Amino acid sequence: MLVFLLRIPIWLIGFFLLACAPAGLAQDSVLQSLQSGPAGDFQFAPDKSRLTLQISPYVYHVHHGVHNDEPRMIGLEWEPAGSWLEYGATYFRNSFYQDSAYVYVGKRWFAADNEQGAFANVSGGLMYGYRGENADKVPFNHHGVGLAIIPAVGYQYRSFNTQLVFLGTAALMITFGFDLPR
Repeated sequence: MLVFLLRIPIWLIGFFLLACAPAGLAQDSVLQSLQSGPAGDFQFAPDKSRLTLQISPYVYHVHHGVHNDEPRMIGLEWEPAGSWLEYGATYFRNSFYQDSAYVYVGKRWFAADNEQGAFANVSGGLMYGYRGENADKVPFNHHGVGLAIIPAVGYQYRSFNTQLVFLGTAALMITFGFDLPR
């Protein structure tokens, strides 16, 4: 347990250092020409970056049994200015009461152009924590590290958002987020 908790800050620091690299891609002349294209063409995210604190107080499991319904999930999600992707890292207690982490890249699609209101979200990345007899609960799991693709739907109102996250066919999770002041 202690070794795992000591690894979390190292993962987070390494992840966010790697995530900084794509923000520099916006300087590429090809990408800049896409940004300055005629109205109606593909546009990147606004000039402001977004850092969101996410928490989850509850998970509903489809198959009732001995499952952890209180994931104690906490995470940070970052969308650099000019990027079309967001990067995140979360810590949580999985359904089998094991300490876990998820490091991911994701994308949000808003129903409106002003980045408010309803949105769909998908993220994909590495998930750590499903070990022992629960290793088969995450695809391609090797020594507790597996792959995950997680879709969600949500609603953004000013600096606050809420999401309904689909955890495969096993569970639904409710999250709440707050965009930290920049």
